[in-house]
Formats: sequence, structure tokens, C-alpha cells
Amino acid sequence: MIVYVESNFCLELAFQQEEEAQAEEILQLANARRFELVLPQFAVCEPFSTLNRYDNERRRFLNDLNKQLSELNRSAQHQGIVAGMQPLVATLTRIGQDQANRLEAVVERMLHCGRTIPLTAALFASARQLEGQYDLSPQDAIVAASVLGDLQPLNAAPESHAFLSRNSKDFNPMRGDFSALGCQYLSKFRDGLQFIRSRISNSGQ
Repeated sequence: MIVYVESNFCLELAFQQEEEAQAEEILQLANARRFELVLPQFAVCEPFSTLNRYDNERRRFLNDLNKQLSELNRSAQHQGIVAGMQPLVATLTRIGQDQANRLEAVVERMLHCGRTIPLTAALFASARQLEGQYDLSPQDAIVAASVLGDLQPLNAAPESHAFLSRNSKDFNPMRGDFSALGCQYLSKFRDGLQFIRSRISNSGQ
């Protein structure tokens, strides 16, 4: 059994979002070699761009906030408010580094227990076709082409494998493409975990 994931799986763990527990269990099962975890090589780099964008937005917010606090601090009436805000400023400053550290650790774990799909000229050409056919962003088209390209030589039975991504808006219309190659698309990590557990149970592993 192969389970494909992409960048939002990394971010779910790094940002400790609502399905972190399910994503963590999936990663632990992959590390125990209960199934093969596969992700597009492109998806290893994309989360860092997302993290950098969030970090830049946070820095702009903090710069504006610090300017406002500096002005307020000039008034004795508001100095207590400014002092009360300092822990928030320190926390927001620390969040970016904490997220970066967690993301690096997550990616390292995934590379240790999983396999990546390299971005080739042929795959990129397929991605461009999917981009026009399904009105996908270039990033999502590369992810979709990576998964479909990796599935094609497998000649798998129906629902032998799964592709997990919370990006249902773009990948839902492609369910038939994945299904035709023996892969079920699941938009929630808890559903992905249930899929994995059921296949492990049925195989008697």
C-alpha cells in the first residue's frame, strides 16, 4: 500500500493544526514501515515558501505594532497597556522560529521514512496539461502529475493506494483520475488514517 501526501501534510504537523494527531499517527505508521509513504519532491520545498510568507506577514504586523506601542509608551496613561502587550510581542516573535524548527524536523522525519518523486521534464509537461484541463495552480498541477505519474506503472487494484490532501477544492474534480489508477483521494487526514488502519488490519500486518 502506498499513501501519497503533499505540502499541507507537512504544514499540518509543523503548525500543529486541527488534524495534527492523525497526521502524526500516519507518520509514525510510515516510520514503522506499515505502508510506503510517498511525496512529490516539489512538496518538500513548498512548505518552506509558505512558512516564509507567513513569517514576512508576521514581521510586518510586528513592525506596525511596535510603532504603535512606541507612540503609546510616550503617554504615562498608556504605559501600563504597553507593558502588558510586551509578552504578546515576544510570543509572536518566537512563533516563527518555533514553526521553522518544527517544519525542518517534520521534513527530516518524512525523508527518513518515505520516498520522494523527482520533478522531471516529462512530469512538468504533464503538469502543464493538468493545469489547463482542471484550472489548477502550477503547484497543485505538479503535485497531481507527480502522483498520477507514479501510479501509472503500478497497475493497481481499485483503492489499493490513497492520496491525502486537504486541498479538496482542486483535487476533488480529479477523483476519477486517481481512482482509475487504483488510488482513492481523501481530503481529511482522519479519513486517511482510517484507510491505512483498515488496509493494515485486512492484510494482517
